[in-house]
Amino acid sequence: MRRDADPEGDGRKNADEYALACDPREADEPKLAFTWSMDGAVRRPALKFRRPANTLDLGYQLQASGSLGTWPVITSTTVSSTPLAGDTEEVIFRDTASDTATARFLRLSYLYQP
Repeated sequence: MRRDADPEGDGRKNADEYALACDPREADEPKLAFTWSMDGAVRRPALKFRRPANTLDLGYQLQASGSLGTWPVITSTTVSSTPLAGDTEEVIFRDTASDTATARFLRLSYLYQP
């Protein structure tokens, strides 16, 4: 299958579905959500999502912005990983800002590493 194809017509390319451990042949929803993550006594914003376990061809990055103008990379390292069925895992990428920060927007990016 081509990475830019969308055979089931759900609006997500095969590459996106692979990165978020979805089935490219079904119109399933990715499991990507905002969550709070504790860093000692500090509560920090984070993104939780599913991905293929032990994948070597993808790199993930958490990006954050206070204005939606620029999106610096905050981290490319997970703070937790929970194995799931079917060779997938649920991971959390945590921001460096605390829960007292002003407006904060998070997004996930990924890139192929052949």
